[in-house]
Amino acid sequence: MSVVDDDGIRGLVMGDRELLVNLIDLFKSETRPVLSEIVEAIESDDVGKTERLVHRIHGEFRNFFAAEAVVVASSIEAEARRGNLAVVRARLPELEEKFDEVAKALDGLLTRF
Repeated sequence: MSVVDDDGIRGLVMGDRELLVNLIDLFKSETRPVLSEIVEAIESDDVGKTERLVHRIHGEFRNFFAAEAVVVASSIEAEARRGNLAVVRARLPELEEKFDEVAKALDGLLTRF
């Protein structure tokens, strides 16, 4: 299984490489800091903020048809919703790993676009 759905992404941007470049740049520059914000929210014991931030990453993964990453983010989001911040903290490396995988897959897609 691919990390991202190349065909789905091509359809999303309707073949517009410049749009894809911009979307990938936004994903990388705006999503990475959210991972740090999640740590801060957990340390502040802010369940609502933690859930919103994980939900945001979940949505970003969905935007790029990253099915495996979506499943991981969804599961972590459910834990945040339940207030299980210790579980969210423990699974944060998994979320970071999925972010890195998706970013790398998107870079690869650009080389084939």
